[in-house]
Amino acid sequence: MNRIQERISNSAPAQKIASIFSLPIFWMLLGPPAIRTAVDDDRSGLSSLQGDQDIWNYIRLVWWLLFGTIALILIIRERRLLQQMLSEIGKPVAFVSLYLVGMFVSIVLSPVPMFTAANVVMMFLLIIATVHMALKIYGGVLPISRVLQYLLWTAVFLLLFVSAIYLMFPQLVSTGVFGARLRGEGFAYAPLLSVVSVYLGIHFFLLNKSRRRLLYVFPILFGFYWLMLGQTRSAYLGMAVGAFMMFWANGKLAKNVVNLTAVAVAGMIGLIGIGMLYGTSQRVTWYLDRNYERFIVRDYWALKDAEIQAKSLATLNGRTEAAAVLLNGVASHPLGLGYIGGVRSYMSRPDVLSTLPDKAFIGAHNGYLEVLGGAGIFALLGFVLWLGWVVMHAWRFKHVDALMVLGILFVLLVEGFFESEISLPFHQSAVLIWMMGGIVAASVAYDRRIRLRRPENFGPPRRFESEVVQQYD
Repeated sequence: MNRIQERISNSAPAQKIASIFSLPIFWMLLGPPAIRTAVDDDRSGLSSLQGDQDIWNYIRLVWWLLFGTIALILIIRERRLLQQMLSEIGKPVAFVSLYLVGMFVSIVLSPVPMFTAANVVMMFLLIIATVHMALKIYGGVLPISRVLQYLLWTAVFLLLFVSAIYLMFPQLVSTGVFGARLRGEGFAYAPLLSVVSVYLGIHFFLLNKSRRRLLYVFPILFGFYWLMLGQTRSAYLGMAVGAFMMFWANGKLAKNVVNLTAVAVAGMIGLIGIGMLYGTSQRVTWYLDRNYERFIVRDYWALKDAEIQAKSLATLNGRTEAAAVLLNGVASHPLGLGYIGGVRSYMSRPDVLSTLPDKAFIGAHNGYLEVLGGAGIFALLGFVLWLGWVVMHAWRFKHVDALMVLGILFVLLVEGFFESEISLPFHQSAVLIWMMGGIVAASVAYDRRIRLRRPENFGPPRRFESEVVQQYD
């Protein structure tokens, strides 16, 4: 056993925890909050999209500068290992470079260059932090299973934290438990984290054969509960697509999850019942509403105009209308309007704003259009090629941890069609999608090094090597 392997095997639990919390990207995942200054009539008082106002914009920028700079210094110290890893990865380095070039060019084209520059720098530093994490995995210092464990309990902690926020400050909820979409976006994007909690809870429940496996029942049920409270269709669709892709990639996983899913669904029904009882205690009136030739249970805050409902459904709540408006602007600006800042500045113009379905649609509400509109066609090309490479290689690996990475990737990719979060550098969705990409890239680089049989002074902990096939039993 070489020295680094021996150091890992003999490390105390505290040192293992330190190996996670010393990674800048995990602090970016936690991130500083962005609190809305006024509570709207129809939404939660927490939002992650108020980045063009108040002090939180500066706090986030300083936060990213701090941890991004730490990551940059650390990878410079490991530049020899970095060169080797990048040479093993190959083409994706060019894809990400094309993406970043488009981002930096958009600063010059933006009508608000300072705001655009701040967001471009934050995205650049997020990618730097991703590279640092990938180096740790590639170098055999950080097991992927430990990363996934951290993600699970971080998701649970943030959901508990947001629960406490809503319980202590009920004024942040504008209508009620089922009448509002409780997404807690300022501190934690609950729809995404709830899916992560369910996926990883099931993952570690199936892997753990001791009584400790019961510990993972809580993240599963709690994740389902918050998924219900979020009322976010993109999260529901993403979870379904991610699960389908995982089941397709591993038939044994599908077979073993059936019983566990039955228990989880039963638990979720029980939680819904508790929620409805709570709503009734808060004077919520429930009734059966005939809509689209079927009966559904609704509360009295639901829209009652069928024509408005049909239009909302057909346009994805106005998203397709907003996308058409943004694409008109992109047609005359193929290199972008300015990353994030330029898009919002363009869509806030009175002549453009009057054509939007609502003032809330001053952003793309689509992660891919956000990149296209902000940084142009070349940045979008680099971004899509990078994501395609990541998904393709995540699919090829046979290790059970790879299934979770694959599932979370598809959840994020689906979310990207309905929300901008995967392209907003300060958002947890963006941090997660780059984190998943970094895990896959590091695993590919290590796998290629093994195939070439290069002698090194370090060895891997648990990883995705294609030679290692590990199934759920």
